[in-house]
Amino acid sequence: DDDGTFRVSFRGAKTAQLHVTDTVDELKAALNALTTVEQVNVEYSDPSIYIGATGLDADALQLCRASGQSVDIEFLSPTGDVPLVKADSSDMAGISGDIT
Repeated sequence: DDDGTFRVSFRGAKTAQLHVTDTVDELKAALNALTTVEQVNVEYSDPSIYIGATGLDADALQLCRASGQSVDIEFLSPTGDVPLVKADSSDMAGISGDIT
């Protein structure tokens, strides 16, 4: 279902609603907009998936896809031992399964 939405949180601050069809760029912008984050970089875990790549499945750039999707979040500032970014299950809508 391409209508699902969710939020992620870091140190108690929640992002704006994210859509399952959003890309890493939208997640990066949402995280960088939090007052608890100074700067993060977000990339797909699979190095062959990136914005501008050719020959990808239609849903390859979606944060959530039927075949699974992993993204890496790197804290550029603050650095060190930072808490986990968490999917906020109370704000999920139209999603079956888990976001971890």
